[in-house]
Amino acid sequence: MDVTLSPPPIRIELTGPEAKSELGSLIEWLQAHPGVGDRAVLTEVGSGRQGTGLMGDPAFVIELAVTATFETAKLMLAIATWRRACRSESSTVVRRAEREIPAPDGNAGPDDIDRAARRLDGGD
Repeated sequence: MDVTLSPPPIRIELTGPEAKSELGSLIEWLQAHPGVGDRAVLTEVGSGRQGTGLMGDPAFVIELAVTATFETAKLMLAIATWRRACRSESSTVVRRAEREIPAPDGNAGPDDIDRAARRLDGGD
């Protein structure tokens, strides 16, 4: 019997004053990005945990159910280019299983993208 396990889902959390309005933009960007939108099902799961501090902004969350052929580096690249294009100032965190990393910013280079992908995949 051949059993293929699905990789754990990936969650992207945005916090900050503009996070709610930026969420839809990020979803559209990811759905259109080759290697992300065609290899993952994106779902807005609403607001999540509060940000830091007593009056922290809520986190707005996207969950990606990914295929076995999903390449995390393409997701990291898509997030970095979105942050550069829309000049996002929201704090953006990416989670997979027990791993959590800050998303690459709009100035991330290829080495930064690869390093972030390896960390999220548990390789660093």
